[in-house]
Amino acid sequence: MRVSRRLLVATLAAALTVIVLLTVGKSAVTIPGLWQASVQHTRTFRWVPFGDFFRYSHPLIPLYYLLGNVALFVPLGYVLRHRLALRTTVAAGALTSALVEASQFIFALGYTDLNDILNNTLGTALGAAAFHLFGPRRWAHAMILASPLAVLSLYALFSLVDV
Repeated sequence: MRVSRRLLVATLAAALTVIVLLTVGKSAVTIPGLWQASVQHTRTFRWVPFGDFFRYSHPLIPLYYLLGNVALFVPLGYVLRHRLALRTTVAAGALTSALVEASQFIFALGYTDLNDILNNTLGTALGAAAFHLFGPRRWAHAMILASPLAVLSLYALFSLVDV
């Protein structure tokens, strides 16, 4: 079954929109208990992998960041794998993540973090693996596209928890 070009483009556009909103757009949105918009206006490098993993006040916070960054890029990997080889798909995910991190640094829109690049690249690889498992089925598009929405739901739920 071949997926239409229109569906691929729409899915890719939706995935990239969610990526931009939840990365570069963090400086405009506050989610209580998770991040403050005012704190995101910074130029900070965090280059030690998982070096700040235990600095948070609650043990669930780094887990949300890790899972959120992975899930955020799953749709990108799934959609790109329709047309690109596995290595090219993963490289495109890593490049997209690096561009997001560079944008955050250049425009002082958040923390530039090696963890984000690693986790986003893992998410892209998992999306490509999902394509390998499920193929180009329409229901799979819906499920894969829902992963960042699940992250948003977890963030919303997390904002209700007192940490």
